[in-house]
Amino acid sequence: LQITQNAFGFITPVSAVNHLACGMLGRDIKDVFRFCFPKLLLMLAIQFTLSIVVGLIAMGA
Repeated sequence: LQITQNAFGFITPVSAVNHLACGMLGRDIKDVFRFCFPKLLLMLAIQFTLSIVVGLIAMGA
């Protein structure tokens, strides 16, 4: 079970859609990454913690 598999897939610089969107907005991909990365990291930590609390990830087994 990979709960956090695609956490950062939306801001990957490999995706052509991200480059197209950045070009249309007149922004650079590194600006988008700087803006989104802390928020996605916080969401990843919350998701990981909740999965431990619910019991999807066994700790100490």
